[in-house]
Amino acid sequence: MAYGYGFAGKFEKAISEYLILVLENPAMISFVKAQLAQMNEQQGALAAFTTAVDRAVRQEPLNKTYRELAAWLYLEAGDYQKALQTNVALDRLENMNGANIYNFAQTAADAGYFEVAEEAYKMILSQYATSPMAPNAQLALATMLRKRAETLMEKALSPAGLPLSAPNYEAAKQAYQQFADAYPQHPLTPQMLFELAELYQTVFFDLANAEATHRRIEERFFGTEYYWKSQYELGQLAVLQNNLEQANTYYNKVHVSLRTGELAEKAQFQKALIAFYQGHFEMAKSTTEIINQNTTTDVTNDAIELKVIIRENTEQDTVWVPMNLFAKARLFERQRKFGDALNKLDSLIVHFKDHTLIDEARFARAGVLSALGQFPEAIEAYKTVQKDYPKTYLADRALFAIAEILEQSDLDKRKAIDQYAEVLMKYPGSLLAPEVRSRIRKLRGDKISS
Repeated sequence: MAYGYGFAGKFEKAISEYLILVLENPAMISFVKAQLAQMNEQQGALAAFTTAVDRAVRQEPLNKTYRELAAWLYLEAGDYQKALQTNVALDRLENMNGANIYNFAQTAADAGYFEVAEEAYKMILSQYATSPMAPNAQLALATMLRKRAETLMEKALSPAGLPLSAPNYEAAKQAYQQFADAYPQHPLTPQMLFELAELYQTVFFDLANAEATHRRIEERFFGTEYYWKSQYELGQLAVLQNNLEQANTYYNKVHVSLRTGELAEKAQFQKALIAFYQGHFEMAKSTTEIINQNTTTDVTNDAIELKVIIRENTEQDTVWVPMNLFAKARLFERQRKFGDALNKLDSLIVHFKDHTLIDEARFARAGVLSALGQFPEAIEAYKTVQKDYPKTYLADRALFAIAEILEQSDLDKRKAIDQYAEVLMKYPGSLLAPEVRSRIRKLRGDKISS
């Protein structure tokens, strides 16, 4: 009967029937939510349901089922602030010690309602400081702040390496550090330390603090998942510090100790890259051939790409000067020595303009210009790559890179959407197509069902 009322537009009668149902049998609330969800698209339905349930809550404030239904309706309406208030009341009614608030905060953070999520996490930390949920809330707060920084495209460093205002990244760093001080023996501590080190390394380019944090994991959590992840990252740090032999030692340790799995293969690929940087191209190629070619992981694709670059650009070249210039440029780019990278690439392009490597060099040069913040020049460079090499695997990547620059640097999101659409139009079979569609949906603000 309630279902019929709803689709006849008699929303008050429908919700009255459903409220009677959950009052008599609270276990039916999931069924009721499913029924209401089908009607919520009708004009006026959600507002009518919410008004009726609010009234029921006021009449019976201790009824947990009514409050749960109200919280769900607020989420359906996108009113996360009222949903928080209702979940706080539910948490108290059910003596959940912050667990209900935590679950809501996770939902809010996943939906991009960062301010409400932050309020919820901090409420747990202040009101339930001794609860088992407090450490989870502290780590989740740090993760959420970092996600918000990424969403807002904050940068902690300029292309020249100068500090920039990055309030959410700074707050995330502080939240991680607070966790370390408050919960040194907690099971989540290795994960927290790893994420803090990653923040130092990738966002702030603070290599000293990144290394010190990884050393804490190395000393206290030997043999754990995060121990091996940190060993790998210590190798990454050594590359950034131009200590390639030390980096190789770390990568070899990870690969030999773990033998199989994604991290072991990532370490093996890094060994190939170091050989590549050092000009040992045959060694690099043979190392990539060891990596499992039967998977579709990123590291496998990267290994195949490196192998192809080496094979196609060394077989007819016994001098290898262009390849050495290219390899050094890629190392400098990785180390954020963008000026040095540009010099190597410019030398390659000017002195070896007929070499088979020239397309890769021009594409890499566009990437360095983008990293330097020279966006108009980078866009023009990418356009030239796409125009001059339309049949290569670099063409769709060049158009995608232009769209990424527009997404990050232009307030008019329509320009980025149009550029992403051009990738699909010109290269419908591109391997980047799924990511392109995802970016377009995100920029348009499409609601993506979970």
